[in-house]
Parts: sequence; structure tokens; C-alpha cells
Amino acid sequence: MSGRGDWATPERMAEQAATGEGVFGAYEAFEKGTDEKTIGAHGIVDDAYALVYARNLRDLLRRHGAPVAGPILDVGCGIGTITHAIHAACGAGTDCQGIDLSAPAIRVARERYADCAFRVASADDLGTFADGTFSLIHAREFYPFTRSADAGLHARFLSEFAAKLMPGGSVAAVQIVEPAGLADSLAALAGQAPSLGFESAVRRVMVPNRAYRGIGRAAYGAGLYTLVSAAGAVLESIRPGRVSYVYLFRKSAV
Repeated sequence: MSGRGDWATPERMAEQAATGEGVFGAYEAFEKGTDEKTIGAHGIVDDAYALVYARNLRDLLRRHGAPVAGPILDVGCGIGTITHAIHAACGAGTDCQGIDLSAPAIRVARERYADCAFRVASADDLGTFADGTFSLIHAREFYPFTRSADAGLHARFLSEFAAKLMPGGSVAAVQIVEPAGLADSLAALAGQAPSLGFESAVRRVMVPNRAYRGIGRAAYGAGLYTLVSAAGAVLESIRPGRVSYVYLFRKSAV
């Protein structure tokens, strides 16, 4: 792999976490309160917006028959805003956990959101979790998925995720603005799905948060969602990278 995605490998991300480069420096500055604005470029920090996003995701998953009850793992959780929102959207009894390479981000998450559990960990090494632990693994703008078109790198993560899913569980990888990433590798990953531990791999349009805020779960009704999906396909053909997608990888229920 070469070019724009090189920095998104697990090894380089670990190096950046250790030296405070890029997003990791932003998390450290946020923890210290010295530069709170920069973190907004790397993830959702607004609780109200995050809750709309989490409800939107919940209703999309329900629309496509994916589990929305716990236990749920949020990988690349940053300061935990989305992890907390998913917990709220899916019900107080839902067990939600978040992992991130950034120790400062995890410290902030633990301080802010006591209703979820957080730990410093790499998403390609989930050995601290027992196999079959989670019903859903969520990853929003997870850099190895959204900044690299390397199908082999994506398969490496997905294979690790599959082992930690319960039978019938799903991975929901949300890609917001990048035209490159899982869009480039989905066909290859769908072909490899059985060997990776999944029975299916599909891409589905996510209703824009602004529209969902006004319409709510009705946005995923059969008729309206068909129109949204068709409009998304047209927009993507005109301006690639402008449509939010959820990539769903479903593990067999057997």
C-alpha cells in the first residue's frame, strides 16, 4: 500500500498515538483544555448531535435487520461522545464499551461518561475480549476503513471483529465524507466474506442527520427510504464522497 492511506495502518497509528501526532495530539490538547476546537475535525463532540446520529444509526440497523441491543463495542471511540449516545439511543440496559489508541481520549471519556466502559486498545487486537462477546461492533470514520483502499488491511480488522461477534451479530462501519475507503474494497470483501467469518457484506445509504432530525424513524419506512437511497445513488454519481454510507457485515446466526 502506498500514498494517502499509508499513515492509517495500525502500526503507524500506534506510533502517532505514542508521539502525539495528528488526531492524537488533538485529543491531548483537548484533555488539557488548550485547544478544544481542533478535536471537532476528528469526531463528534456535541452530545445533542451525537444522540441524533445514534438514533439515526439505530433505525437504519433495525430497517436492515441488524441487532441494536447490547453488548456493543464502539471502536475508535475518541472521547466517547458517540459511545454514550449509542447507549442512550439503544436503552439504559445496553452494555456499551469504547476503545481507542489515545490514552488522553480514553481518560476524557471515562470522566465524562460513567455509563459506558472505556479502555485503551487497538481494534486489530481485541484479545482482551472473549470471543462471541458483542452483538454489534460500530466504527464511525474509523481511519483504516475510511482513509485507505487496502482490502487486505480492511480484511485484517474484519476478521478480528468477526471472532468477537455473537452469532447473528453485525459490524456497522459508517463512512461519512470520503470517496475512498471501504467503497473501494467492498466487492473484494464481499467475495471473502465467508473466509472472514461473515455471511454478507453490503452498503446502505444513511439518511442525512439533518433530515432525520425532522422526520425521525419514519425516514426508514419502505417508501421514503427507497427514495432517499435512490437520491443518494444519484448524488454519489455526481459528487462522489457526499453520501453517508453504513457498511454492514453480518455474521451467520448458526
